Amino acid sequence: MKAITDAGVAFDRIALDQGIGYSKLPDSKQDFVMMRNVDQFNDLNRPMMVAVSRKGFYKQLLGLEKDDRLPMTLITETEMMLKGGRIIRVHDVEETRQMITFLNEIEKGHWLA
Repeated sequence: MKAITDAGVAFDRIALDQGIGYSKLPDSKQDFVMMRNVDQFNDLNRPMMVAVSRKGFYKQLLGLEKDDRLPMTLITETEMMLKGGRIIRVHDVEETRQMITFLNEIEKGHWLA
């Protein structure tokens, strides 16, 4: 991070992207490991982008065509948000907005006295 700020980029303009979906291994196992461990970036205190919308690994693992990947995309986006993702790159804006609204409501919830 120091090299980036030393180059003149303000710290508050830095966001992280782990590169999910760009696995160097043919079976996407590297993508799954990145998703499992995405919260390890939280200590850097920077917003984290996740881009899992309609990715090819849904086809590789589950045989889903692009138009059939919304349910798995929403599940994966939810998991990534729960692990610290804050910038979500999406194809399905309305459905993702609903998911985020729902997750935010759960986070605000508290026991009634």
